[in-house]
Amino acid sequence: HAKQRHTVLIIDEAQNLASDVLEQLRLLTNLETSEKKLLQIILLGQPELRDMLAQTELRQLAQRITARYHLQSLNRVELGAYVSCRLAVAGRKPRLFSDKALNRLYKLSGGVPRLINLLSDRALLGAYASNSDQVEVEHIKRANYEILGESRSAWERFVFQYGYRVVGTALGITLFVGLGVWSKPFLDSITPFVDSSVNSVVEVTKSPEKTISHINEQKDEVDVDQSSALQTHALVLKPENGEQVYINDFEEALSSSPESLVAYVEAPNPDTR
Repeated sequence: HAKQRHTVLIIDEAQNLASDVLEQLRLLTNLETSEKKLLQIILLGQPELRDMLAQTELRQLAQRITARYHLQSLNRVELGAYVSCRLAVAGRKPRLFSDKALNRLYKLSGGVPRLINLLSDRALLGAYASNSDQVEVEHIKRANYEILGESRSAWERFVFQYGYRVVGTALGITLFVGLGVWSKPFLDSITPFVDSSVNSVVEVTKSPEKTISHINEQKDEVDVDQSSALQTHALVLKPENGEQVYINDFEEALSSSPESLVAYVEAPNPDTR
């Protein structure tokens, strides 16, 4: 400070620090003059560091943090630029990774820089060993197997590579079943109408004691709309010889059979069936 220089303390992997050590860092932030702080502290760490600073006993330290930055995973465009920049710093100007290789690298690394570095370095070694001028998809796959393949179970590798397809298929099946369940009440509501149009013959069994005279006596008590009967109903008469006769007129049916009036039928004329 006397030499007009800035003093900075940088701690990497800060998530591994104990709570009492972080409390000591808080005390160091009290070193200051009337104008400025004498010491600047930069903590670098994994997401666990953020969880540690959120604890109640470290709230005073969290209140002294003036700036926070969270490095997120790279997207596909950023990954390509990142790989090109690293190669340019190493002295390689022309393209060295194919587009398909970069796509596979992004899929396997998830955009995490540390995994990108590991997979890219091993893929470069594989391309060199196979005398290839460019890193291809097979080199990325081989690098992934050599680095992560042994530490992952077959199920984990399956989920990592095909999990999105399984989820998509499951959603499609769920949607199909859901539509079926949703439409079932509607289909059930129209089923009686279909059944009544196909199987609508209502038959009254023959009663020997009921003759045509008895039917005539009850005729006045029956209110029948003849026009409606002619349009939508047919009458079935069963003579004694067992032959069925279809008559569309109610009055004619009452006077034609000395034995019995059998039924109304809410169906097309059987001659057309």
